[in-house]
Amino acid sequence: SGINAEYGPYCKKDFVRRFGAKCQKCDEGFSSNDFVMRVRENIFHLSCFRCNMCARQLVPGEEFALLPEGLICAAHIKQNHHHHQIRPESRQEISSLDCNT
Repeated sequence: SGINAEYGPYCKKDFVRRFGAKCQKCDEGFSSNDFVMRVRENIFHLSCFRCNMCARQLVPGEEFALLPEGLICAAHIKQNHHHHQIRPESRQEISSLDCNT
């Protein structure tokens, strides 16, 4: 039987596509085999976890900031600190890589 939600029923695949978690950057869903990066309530595909200014991939152990306009790497935090008021709680360090289950 299907899952009933908001004018359902839906098969599991369509329910997950419509209502499941989506990548903060590309707005696409996740498969059970995807590696993801989590920052607070935000989830990113590994390939989408990049600095918005230079598009460089961010890796575990690296400092970054999550701003309303997206992720920025440590180099751009330093370069743009006078343009943005980057609050200490916006700065993060990547500590792990999650496998979406």
